[in-house]
Formats: sequence, structure tokens, C-alpha cells
Amino acid sequence: GGLMLLVPGEHLWLDVDIGSDDPLWSNDVQTSMAWLGEIWQRALAVVGVTDTQVASGGLVADELGQLVCFAGRGPGEVMGPTGMTKYVGISQRRTRDQARFQCTSYMTWDARVLAELLAEPITDVERLTRMVGLVPVSPRVLAARVFELISELD
Repeated sequence: GGLMLLVPGEHLWLDVDIGSDDPLWSNDVQTSMAWLGEIWQRALAVVGVTDTQVASGGLVADELGQLVCFAGRGPGEVMGPTGMTKYVGISQRRTRDQARFQCTSYMTWDARVLAELLAEPITDVERLTRMVGLVPVSPRVLAARVFELISELD
């Protein structure tokens, strides 16, 4: 994964842990996050972000995507209709016994702030700006929807 700029109040970060004995567990790392991406997609729809898709397949990242997380696309992540704008980034850390899915969605994003922090300049800040989909609700509201939908899985 690439860099993340996390400014308090401007994003939602959620960790979701499951054990290897959970029915949602998959040994296939390319499909293991699909269920969680679908949860996020449903949560986004409830708050008005409806034209999305859950990415499948392998990681897609050009040079910018290798540098900045939201400029790439990975399996399970929630993307806009063209697959170029990311609304929810998901990464995972796995052991034999558990998986931790680290999820982020932005409410506010200014690519210029990140660009100014880097030693090497980002040449296309406008492109990076377009690659991050903003969710028009507070982090608490979105978290409540995600938690509600996860609780329905039991």
C-alpha cells in the first residue's frame, strides 16, 4: 500500500478483525475482502453515495498508485463507476489465525496538503484530487451504518 494522509475529523478509519474460524474467512487474499467491500458499498448507498462498485482481481497501481494508497485499486475496495475514484480503501494484515482489515474513507481531502509534505513532487495533483471520492456525512454517521450492517451478519 501507499501513503495515507490522516487528518483528524477528515476521514473514517475502521479496523475489522475476523478469526480463521469465521464463516467470512477466505484463504484467497484476492477475494477475502469482497464481503467487507459489499458492506461498505451498502453503507455508502444509505448515506447517498450510490454509483459504486466493489473492485475485484489483483492490485492495480501505476507509479502514483504505488506512492499514494487512494491512487491505486485493490480487491474489495469501493470505487466509483469508472473504477478510477476510490471511496473506501481496504488493506489487510493476516496471520494463520486471524485477518485484520483496515478500512478508510474520506469526508475531506486536499491532495495539495499531501503533495506539499513529500520530498519528491507529485506532478499531477489534480488527478490525485479526482481519485479520492468524498463521503458527504460525518465519520460517526458512516461508522454507525457500517457497524449496523456488520451486526446484521450474525
